[in-house]
Amino acid sequence: MASGESPIGSGGRTYQWIRSNILGLVAICIALSGTAVAAQVASQPGAQKAAKKKKVKVGPPGPQGPQGPQGPQGPAGPSTGPAGGSLTGSYPNPAIAANAVGSAEIQNINRTVHLPLLSFMNRNDAAVLDGVASDGTSPDLAIPGNQVEIQWDDNSTGVADTDAVITNFAVPPDYASSGHYLITAAKDADTGVEERFTCDVALNRFSDGGLDTGSASVVDLFAGRSNYFLVPSVTYAPGDSVAVSCHADNGSGGNTANDVVGLEQIQFRYIATQ
Repeated sequence: MASGESPIGSGGRTYQWIRSNILGLVAICIALSGTAVAAQVASQPGAQKAAKKKKVKVGPPGPQGPQGPQGPQGPAGPSTGPAGGSLTGSYPNPAIAANAVGSAEIQNINRTVHLPLLSFMNRNDAAVLDGVASDGTSPDLAIPGNQVEIQWDDNSTGVADTDAVITNFAVPPDYASSGHYLITAAKDADTGVEERFTCDVALNRFSDGGLDTGSASVVDLFAGRSNYFLVPSVTYAPGDSVAVSCHADNGSGGNTANDVVGLEQIQFRYIATQ
């Protein structure tokens, strides 16, 4: 046996070759098996049909189908563009056009100012009215039922309340025209002399502690509650100061202590600017 020769002869050389090329043999086997699998898959009916489908030409589109149901309404978009009619400018922030609002667009131009009874004081001595019936000449605050009123002759002692009460108010800034006073007064009975109730108004001034007699109104009182109207004889303007004074007597300064006279409310009613 020659030196260096494998003891197995030619078989040993085969073994050495296989050992040196084992990875190549494995790769060949994997490649051959993959080709076989691919050939098998390609030969299946489904694969053949898929191949045929890919070769089919696409025809023309069919007719349009019926319209589907309407979807929900989306949110409203912002208003844009120029404004018209009684408006000027552009949306979304138009303004009222000049002279667009008149009497037809105003629902109610009549206004009322209520003169609070608690704002009245004794005109003769500037004393605050209290809620205690007294034998003096000053009228008092009272609450017959559920309503506050100013009462003259509020007791039974026979002493007459002859003092007047007075308050002031400002003509409202939206005053335009007209104007009158609604006076609600009451009397408990018609005993003895006839009571009379007098309210005067003065515009922007007093005269020796008195009022402008040119705008006075005198009314006779009847038993029960009655409404009376006083129309001033002077012209008002916005911001004017007006004094209102009221008192009870018999029309000649006589005794009125036999009946209780009450002032329940005074309102100033006017037409406002448009």
